[in-house]
Amino acid sequence: MSLSLSCVTLAGLAFPLVGFPAFGILEPDDDVELMEKFKADRKKRLGQQDKINTLKNEAAYVQEAVYKLSEVGQAIEKNDFTRAIGVLGKSLDTKWIVDVKEAFLKVSSDPEQKSKAETFTASLDSLISAVSKKNLDLSKSAFVSSADALEDWSALTGLSEQLKGL
Repeated sequence: MSLSLSCVTLAGLAFPLVGFPAFGILEPDDDVELMEKFKADRKKRLGQQDKINTLKNEAAYVQEAVYKLSEVGQAIEKNDFTRAIGVLGKSLDTKWIVDVKEAFLKVSSDPEQKSKAETFTASLDSLISAVSKKNLDLSKSAFVSSADALEDWSALTGLSEQLKGL
C-alpha cells in the first residue's frame, strides 16, 4: 500500500516535468484581442437590453402572443378548432397579431431578427389556414413552426428573458 502511495506521489511530481504543452495560455496579443471582443459583445448586449427595457408595450404584445399561442396549442390538442380559431382570429389582421407584428418591427434591429419575425408571421398565417380547414396534422405542424419562430426571435432580440411561458 505504501508502495502504491509512493508511486502516485512520484507520478504527480514528475507530471509537470514531462513537457506537456500548457493548455489555455494565451499570447499577450491574443489576450488583448479576446478582451476587446468580449467588451464589444458585452456593450452590444447591454445596449440591446437598454433598448428592450424602453419597449415595455412591445414586450407586452409579445407576451400576449405567447399566451395566445399557448391557448391555441391546448385547443389543437383537444381537437377544438372552434376555440383555436376564436383565439387566433380569421386572418393576420386580428388585433393581437397586428400588435405583435408592430412590436417585431420596433424591436428587430438586424436581418436575422427580421427574418425570424417574418417566419413567425408566415407560420402564423399557415396556422390560421390549417385551423380554419380543421386539419389536425397541418395545425400541429404550423403551431410548432410558429412557436419555434417566436422563441428564436425572442432569443435573438434578448426579449426571451422578460417573457413567461416561452
